[in-house]
Amino acid sequence: MLEFLKFAFAGHQTFPLRQLWPYKAFNYALNIKDNDSIRDAMLYMGVGSNMVDAVRFWAKACGILDEHEKPTSFAELILGGDDALDQFCEDPSTIWLLHWNIAKDYSKLTPLWFIFNIFNKIQFTKEDIENDLNQYLNKLLTSGKIKKLPSAMTLRRDVDTILRSYAPKLNDTGRLNKNKIKVDYSEEASDALFREINIIGNNAKGYFFNRGEHLSLKTEIFAYCYLDFWKNSDSAITVDLNKIAYEAGSPGRILKLDEIALENYLLQLEDISDGCLKWTEQTGLRQVVCKNNDPEFINNLQQHLLMKAYKGI
Repeated sequence: MLEFLKFAFAGHQTFPLRQLWPYKAFNYALNIKDNDSIRDAMLYMGVGSNMVDAVRFWAKACGILDEHEKPTSFAELILGGDDALDQFCEDPSTIWLLHWNIAKDYSKLTPLWFIFNIFNKIQFTKEDIENDLNQYLNKLLTSGKIKKLPSAMTLRRDVDTILRSYAPKLNDTGRLNKNKIKVDYSEEASDALFREINIIGNNAKGYFFNRGEHLSLKTEIFAYCYLDFWKNSDSAITVDLNKIAYEAGSPGRILKLDEIALENYLLQLEDISDGCLKWTEQTGLRQVVCKNNDPEFINNLQQHLLMKAYKGI
């Protein structure tokens, strides 16, 4: 029997992820009772019914809640209890991790995954994304990898919501001032959590990826993401630079790092990974070598990296 790719569209109700939503979703999930209704959720989180759906959607997409709407181990480490690393999502490291969690998986919000993993333009408009995404989905439909196409309106809303999530909205000020732009700092736009990492910018021509060094991206967080990528690929002992930089699901793609920035992070891997990972350049080969690929060791190393990123442990 043919298995279709589990693509996902909509679900966010056109609301960008807001700063306190991970905290609210996590705490709601801890206190939910079997007979709780959506109204109970509305009262607990202090939001309307559409926004409740949006909170749940983003929480599950970003790895805060599992498919059964229970807190994940990741959420418990970052958001839970008195020892929470960043309960209210105030540290840029948390935002990078939430971005990584949703962008690495096409089954969470497929257009977002497409933008950060497949889409190749540096400077672009909303129409560019919609057109390229339509072409990509039509090819998959023709090859039998997806069952049907989402509506044009669904794709348009997804792309618009994603861009509002990561970049300020630009509005033309009128025909007499075509070269002038203004930023929409409404409550909805200004509270969009992913805007804080400044990975997508905008100007009079549209949008662009900020590729290069990100001062808010700590080496430990990069290393955590690299290990995640390594675990979910073929887990080869050596991984070359091109794969780390350009393959779908790679740190280079999702974190928007150019080769110079990427190499700067890779050079530090050996020191912060207890020697498990080492960047090498020999006979024209630039690659990362994994010296200890025991799954339990890797998982413990990832947790240690998070503790070090947040607490300097």
